[in-house]
Amino acid sequence: MKGERQLGKANRNRVCPAAVQPIPFKITHFRVGQLAKTVSFGHKFHHPLPPPELASLPDFRRDPAAFRAFYERHKARVFNTVLSYVQSRPEAEELTQDVFVEIHQSAHRFAGQAQVSTWVYRIAVNKALDFLRYQKRQKRFAVLRSLFSGETGEPVFDPPDFDHPGVQLERRDEARRLFTALRRLPEAQQTAFILSYVEELPQAEVAEVMGLSRKAVESLLQRGKVNLRKWLEKNETDRRI
Repeated sequence: MKGERQLGKANRNRVCPAAVQPIPFKITHFRVGQLAKTVSFGHKFHHPLPPPELASLPDFRRDPAAFRAFYERHKARVFNTVLSYVQSRPEAEELTQDVFVEIHQSAHRFAGQAQVSTWVYRIAVNKALDFLRYQKRQKRFAVLRSLFSGETGEPVFDPPDFDHPGVQLERRDEARRLFTALRRLPEAQQTAFILSYVEELPQAEVAEVMGLSRKAVESLLQRGKVNLRKWLEKNETDRRI
């Protein structure tokens, strides 16, 4: 994985460098109070309409201007999606670049079987999940190594509390608990919850991104809400002790 990350950085520097250099991202601002309520009540909040879909994609390897326009159009949704997973702005920025490197290299193979936005979300989700799996493998290795080296065995990859940059100051504590709870969901539940309640995709598109039926997505959301509610209630009880 480390080699893959290094290769990704090398590709990023080689492929259309002017188009994929990190730039300031516009953070999606959402009301965490209402997001947290989805755990109990299933409420959803307003989501702006997505940009119109493209019928097909050009070969971005031969059309840098088209790639730059595509990047500008989709960068915010990609960044916000991976940010909800990795909960680190520097990592989210790097993964966003990795997503667009892959898009740049593979757009000519896009055959229109899905909406362009669905295809982009799939790549973003897969990159984020691959990164989280890598972190978990490194964490397990660190614990195993400590058994033989006499180290403390403290998990070195436990992320700190995450303060989403798009959250209003008065909601930071609530958001921190919610994102901490999200980290503890199984991958499928986490993806269903993020796409449905943070990105606010229609359930049909969530199902398409995940390659599942709508009924399966509904089941994941229900189980995810139960698990989130349990963790949040337990965490609240522990804080009072």
